Amino acid sequence: MAKKLLLEYEDENPYYYLGISSSIMDYQMVFDLNKHLNLEFSHSEAFRFTTKGKEYVYSLYLYIDHENLINYYLISNKDANSRLVSHYKHLDFFVIIEGEIVEEQVKDLAREIKQLQRVMFAAPLEADNFDKIKGLRYEFDMHLEKVLKVL
Repeated sequence: MAKKLLLEYEDENPYYYLGISSSIMDYQMVFDLNKHLNLEFSHSEAFRFTTKGKEYVYSLYLYIDHENLINYYLISNKDANSRLVSHYKHLDFFVIIEGEIVEEQVKDLAREIKQLQRVMFAAPLEADNFDKIKGLRYEFDMHLEKVLKVL
């Protein structure tokens, strides 16, 4: 009798999520974040997520803060035909934060982003809505591993 081996994926580091609503393009958002908040986002290979047999492509920007041990990822919530997280149809971007950060710092960053002239809304989000999407965290982590090896 053949035995089945089941592997469960466990998150090593918690992610914090911020949602942003703005009518500007992704490169304009990066410009504003970098200029006004002194971040250093740079363009990365787009994140490709496959669900229900279809592949969707979402723009991705990275900022690795080596000094504070924090990684920031700005990802679009939309491709041509779909939202990455359909629960947040009103949001255009997510900032995903990983590393040595506390919740109050995440809230402060959301307040700073909300003050940007071309941002209509910015707020911390619950991780549950991301965790419900089967395979999203795993595929995102695998993509980041591949991208970060190049850096």
